[in-house]
Amino acid sequence: MNRSVESSDFQALARRLDRLETSARRWRVVAAGAVCAAVLPWGLGLGRPSDAPADLTVKSLVMVDGAGLPAATLQFEGGSPVLTLTQGGRHASLTLADGSAGVACSGPNGVAFAGVSETGAYFNARGNDLLGGVFVGVSADRVPMVTGYSSNMESTFAAEIDAKGSATFKLADPTRGETQLPMAVAPAARPD
Repeated sequence: MNRSVESSDFQALARRLDRLETSARRWRVVAAGAVCAAVLPWGLGLGRPSDAPADLTVKSLVMVDGAGLPAATLQFEGGSPVLTLTQGGRHASLTLADGSAGVACSGPNGVAFAGVSETGAYFNARGNDLLGGVFVGVSADRVPMVTGYSSNMESTFAAEIDAKGSATFKLADPTRGETQLPMAVAPAARPD
């Protein structure tokens, strides 16, 4: 045989062997990557929903809208939980504190509060000056009452039915300290 033929065959064989080794290395890298992609999520616990944490523990939680502004906040204020929703100058809050629960809503034209406490249930609505408004409630001993007051506190009215069933209605001028129209009505006797 000719030496030049042997040399060219040997070189061709060496080139072919180099290409095969390079291809084998690539396939090993691809295979290792596929194994990591399959095993890593399992190793991190992502493939096991039963092992997912049952609780999320945070001191406060703020959700923002598309503009990045706070839209919902869950936090503690004075040791009590408060959920606040905000949008365009309007607010709504749910609060649990000191044996009471309440909802407050506000906007450019006024505020309203509703709640339940150890002293009873109530609703309070006020105008945008936060002074004038109306209070409606029922005390813990089931006494209903309604009170209205002007923003300058120059006139008020109050109606109440006491535990014995007697109704009272008053119109008053608190700035003069006098009652203009007191009226008390005792319950009528019920026929048997």
